[in-house]
Amino acid sequence: CCSGDKSEIARAADVSWPTANNFLTSFTSKENNTDNLVIYSDDIYQVNPVFGVFLGISVGGQETKATLLDFSLNTLSFENMQKYRIDNIFSELSRLDRIITKNYTKQMICYETKNDLDYISHMCKSIIIKVLDVFSKTKKLKLLGIGITFPGIIGKKSLTISFCPNISCLNGANLLCLFQGELMKRLEEQNISLCIAHDTAAITVFEKERLYKRNEYKNKENIVCLYMGIGLGLGVIINNQLLTGNNNSIGEIGHIPGPSIDLLKPDYIKGFSLLGGEPFEPENQGAVFSLV
Repeated sequence: CCSGDKSEIARAADVSWPTANNFLTSFTSKENNTDNLVIYSDDIYQVNPVFGVFLGISVGGQETKATLLDFSLNTLSFENMQKYRIDNIFSELSRLDRIITKNYTKQMICYETKNDLDYISHMCKSIIIKVLDVFSKTKKLKLLGIGITFPGIIGKKSLTISFCPNISCLNGANLLCLFQGELMKRLEEQNISLCIAHDTAAITVFEKERLYKRNEYKNKENIVCLYMGIGLGLGVIINNQLLTGNNNSIGEIGHIPGPSIDLLKPDYIKGFSLLGGEPFEPENQGAVFSLV
């Protein structure tokens, strides 16, 4: 909060302006800043965004990536990893048992994704367990939450994937069940939240956050985000609300038949069904994602 907003804080907290001023002065004093929890610069106070971090895992059709994010949703800098003595974390993650590492840097790691449900489950759990082990050795930096994104249509409440053509082993899979057992117990004991989301939806919310930080786009309430990976996805925010639809399938545009498909062919009609029937086969090159 800016110093000029102390009166706003006082009103919101239902205290006097001097009380708010004294609190902020004390809060930003050196005596209360021994763990670098607070940054003071240019008349602005803010909680240090590297005190607590988040683990992000993105499961894609060909690759699975993992990184650490700070409160500003930026990749945690290597300097801060060194400061909190977790700079070896991605080197440690490159040596997971039975997991194929494609490449890694100081701030991110990339694995090969296999069309195998047991492999994907083992990979995600192994990443989380290794990160928990690394963070258990540092007292000043806390892992606050874990976000994992998947492609396909994911049920809002059931977290079951009803349609995922690019990783077919996920069709019908309950994503929450992939993490049940000792891992979930460990997360609950450490009060670490686990969030599972659709990949394009997460990207769209992230892009909206980035736009909000730019003054010229700060008041924009409607955005459309087109995601192009091994598949094609679309995210839509209207009136600052993410659109999902009754079946959580808004934006699944990649397998809509394109103009080159003869819609009278029974096989294509069957393949087109998003909520039933068989998904498109790779040879059905008339789908929108292949045209793009």
